[in-house]
Amino acid sequence: MADKHPNNNLKLSIGFGSAISIVIGTIIGSGLFFKQASVLDSAGSSTMAIIAWIFGGLITLTGRLTIAEIGAQMLYTGGLYVYIENLYGRICGFMAGWMQIIVYGPAIIASVAGFMSILMANFYRNGWFPNGFSGVFTTMLTVNFAFSGTELIGVTAGEAENPQKAIPSAIKTTLWRLLIFFIGSIAVMSALIPYMVAGVTQSPFVYDSIHVPFAANIMNFVVLTAIISAANSGLYASTRMLWSLSNEGTIPTIFKKTNKNGIPVLALIFSMLGGVFALVSSKIAADTVYLVLVSISGLAVVFSFGWQSLG
Repeated sequence: MADKHPNNNLKLSIGFGSAISIVIGTIIGSGLFFKQASVLDSAGSSTMAIIAWIFGGLITLTGRLTIAEIGAQMLYTGGLYVYIENLYGRICGFMAGWMQIIVYGPAIIASVAGFMSILMANFYRNGWFPNGFSGVFTTMLTVNFAFSGTELIGVTAGEAENPQKAIPSAIKTTLWRLLIFFIGSIAVMSALIPYMVAGVTQSPFVYDSIHVPFAANIMNFVVLTAIISAANSGLYASTRMLWSLSNEGTIPTIFKKTNKNGIPVLALIFSMLGGVFALVSSKIAADTVYLVLVSISGLAVVFSFGWQSLG
């Protein structure tokens, strides 16, 4: 197996299902529950919000299919960073690797005509661009940030049992599922809640308004589970990215050391500390530092998507 996974002393145990779970687990937590309402609010139009998710999905598809094909041939743990370094040089790879570390941190229409006229009212009532093109730009940043996590499919390539088959299949399956999750949920939400309603920027969705018993507690449990899943996937990606940077000699080699189970423990601890600091900053300056970090992360994702598509 060593000849198929060069410079890799990590445990090779990721299959097709595991690769899909890592990606979906990341995006459902960071995107589906925490980005839908803000997308609807910033877009100002339900139709525009749906178009944004479709367009963002197409951008994601082009970039991630590229990663899938490259990952099946270049079997290195670290994903995007290693690919860019081998294709475009060490400096570009270094920038991409650190951007990926910083970034870490997805459906039902009625058929009765009379019901549809009421259900669809929020989709066209305020026009296509009620918040102007600045709202479109903000919406696309949020959408692309929500799709960040799909690149984890490339990170898993170096530890996949059968990467030539598992990675391309996993990325195609994952993206179709995510598009259904995101577009379906934003369509239902848009039909039920006008974008200007107070509290629409807060997620999870407020099911108390339709008088579902214990809805808030149930959704809080679901969201908490999704957050844990997303945090676990993000921690995995950050740890493997640090290991890869260390393995290539870009950062101190201490981070590439693994235990007997093939786990880079020091890289894992360092990534956990970064998560703790990020959590503290979100509590201390949620309306300033957090929003800036989200925007920077979204812009970095757009840059990465565009680089992959052009490459």
